[in-house]
Amino acid sequence: MAGYPIWDAATTSDQMPDTCPFSIEEMQQYLFVNHYHWSRDEEPTTFLVRGPHAETVKAERSYWLFEATKDRSSRRERKQLWCSLCQKPHVLDALHDHNPVDEGRQWFVVVGSGKFGREKMMRWMYAQTNDDGLSPDQFLDKVYEEQLAEDARS
Repeated sequence: MAGYPIWDAATTSDQMPDTCPFSIEEMQQYLFVNHYHWSRDEEPTTFLVRGPHAETVKAERSYWLFEATKDRSSRRERKQLWCSLCQKPHVLDALHDHNPVDEGRQWFVVVGSGKFGREKMMRWMYAQTNDDGLSPDQFLDKVYEEQLAEDARS
């Protein structure tokens, strides 16, 4: 299972938000930046994010799950995107070919608020591929179980 690191983990808060603390645009920026810097064997791309497809509140944590797919439709011409990680623009060349296998990979963006490890955070997110073909609710259950296991280790 491929994935990208947690983002915005430094913000602490006693109050959990009632709605998803990240916008769709922030999630798309997160995916672009991480894909550009961590998936070096793949062509840089942008993502479409939809959802939330599942959400739950459990044990001092709130979760929202969004689906992300590679957005090849917007790449008809060369474009430049700002990278918040390295603080410089990156150029994406126009795509003239279509690879449906590449687009079939399902990504989930897990957004959370509340307890993460030993800290309470106002917001955090990370992305993983859904290689096991889980439903959104099953994926969130798995995320929750993994966080409980991490809590027990710390």
